[in-house]
Parts: sequence; C-alpha cells; structure tokens
Amino acid sequence: MTRRTRRKGLLGTLTLLAGLAVLSPTVQAQGTTEAPALKRTPLQQADFPDAGHASILMQIDVPPNFTVARHTHPGIEIGYVLSGTATLSVQGQPERTIKAGDSFLAGEGVPHVIHTGPEPLRIISTYVVAKDKPLATPAPQ
Repeated sequence: MTRRTRRKGLLGTLTLLAGLAVLSPTVQAQGTTEAPALKRTPLQQADFPDAGHASILMQIDVPPNFTVARHTHPGIEIGYVLSGTATLSVQGQPERTIKAGDSFLAGEGVPHVIHTGPEPLRIISTYVVAKDKPLATPAPQ
C-alpha cells in the first residue's frame, strides 16, 4: 500500500466520521427542554466493495419520544431493530411501525425519518456508502 493510498483511505474515514457529527445537530427532541441525544456506536468498518466505499456496521440508540430528522445517506442503509418501536417514514414507501425483529432498507439518497414512542429504540445498521461524503446529510421536507 502506498503512502498516497493510505492518505486517501484516512481522508475517507475522516469524512465519514465528520458526517456522523454533522447528523447530530439535525436530530431534535420533540417536546422537551433538555435535548436527549441520538447515539451512534461504530462496531466495524471495512473498505468494501472497493477503495471508494466503506461498509460500516453501527449500533444506533434513539431516546424515547424522539425524532431523527429527515436525512439521506450517500449509499444504502440496511437496519435491524433490536429493541423498541418507532414509526419509520422512507420516501416512496408506506409509513410503518417497526419493532424488535423487523428490518428496513433506505436506498442511496432516499430521505427517511424515524419517530420513537415512549420507549428507546436500538437498531443495528449496515451502511455501504461513498467514503468521500458525510455519512448523513439533512434532507429538506
């Protein structure tokens, strides 16, 4: 591996991590004075399917009575609900309630939003995304 290849890989990883930070301000609590926080925990990452993309396995913890603002990803997200329930709206799909044992797919650039109910939501998601773009970008209504 050349120095230039390592540098490109590092820049891509830093861009993805910056994207995680960018999404945090777009996540807003509904009806509270103290804003609880969405927590994303990267579990594993690999340059796959090629050097320009990353596959990221991530645990996502969403507080109760919380809205994850409408956003997109520069690739696909495949999610599996470990616990809790929420309403999931993915553009082009009917709105649905997701619960433990359910899975979902949000395609590249497809806006989606999650509203949790009275209990927290825990999801394991796999992202296959372009490394040179933020992991998540706010999407207009």
